[in-house]
Amino acid sequence: SLDQSQLGVEGFYDRMDDVMSPSPLDPTRAMEEAITSLEEQAKVRVTSVENGRKFQNNKRSEATMPDGAAIFETSGAWEDFSTPSRDLRLLIAIDVVLGFPDRVVRRPERYAMPKDKSLTEVKAELQRVLASELATRKFSYPRSDGSAWTLTLRDVIDRAVDLEMAYNPNDCVELRWGAPAKSDEAATCKRYAPAAQREKMSKYRAWFHDRRRPPRA
Repeated sequence: SLDQSQLGVEGFYDRMDDVMSPSPLDPTRAMEEAITSLEEQAKVRVTSVENGRKFQNNKRSEATMPDGAAIFETSGAWEDFSTPSRDLRLLIAIDVVLGFPDRVVRRPERYAMPKDKSLTEVKAELQRVLASELATRKFSYPRSDGSAWTLTLRDVIDRAVDLEMAYNPNDCVELRWGAPAKSDEAATCKRYAPAAQREKMSKYRAWFHDRRRPPRA
């Protein structure tokens, strides 16, 4: 079975790639598709985080954070407005995109490699395209005061570590997008999750850092 917990991120992606795309792919096109998938996930997350902002603005009580693996599957406000599952998928998508040039070198038989270029040249070209795409693909999210803030995919990738603890709907949206402390972007942040919830998030951080969803309780 395609069990990610057994295969690890790279092995899981390789298996999925084999199943979904049995024919060799053009490496640049395949990488651009992976980048587009990451971009789409980021844009869908904008809506999810915005729903959490609206929940906060409705002056309702804080969302109660469940314990352990239940953060991924529960009910009520936490289930409606938190994003642990989405964020874990986003982190995996980041890994896939960043690792793509190396994956092509590692598995050249999976790709329709250009006849006139060496593996080294193909990798260099992929890295060039990757840097360009990440810098130019942009999206915006509404900050706590409703003003739009624009991020590039490069920004999202650079914030991957912060996105390991960005799923709590009781935090401001700026924090949920990994805005650096004391930055202009974070200036509109006015809400933070309770200390007890932050403590639990720190305890669960390894699941996101290791890209491994815990087994159901």
